[in-house]
Amino acid sequence: MFRTLPAYYRSLPKKLSSKLVEIDGNGASREEIAKAMSGESGLRIGMLEGNKVVGYITVGTGITPIKEIRTVKAVINDLMQDFS
Repeated sequence: MFRTLPAYYRSLPKKLSSKLVEIDGNGASREEIAKAMSGESGLRIGMLEGNKVVGYITVGTGITPIKEIRTVKAVINDLMQDFS
């Protein structure tokens, strides 16, 4: 199933991607697809609650420089080095 999905649905959870493929195939509008994506298995669950199994996250090219996950304290300390 995964390889048969359109490229723009492949990175989404299987349940959500299957639903989107179905409504897209039935001629859903962009608004209807957006509404389905923001429903109970959407962006909020993935981005804000951290549940990437049910929801999804979005990233842009700005994620490329990230090489490690750091604590907020470590990031603030690095930013404040010039002011010490």
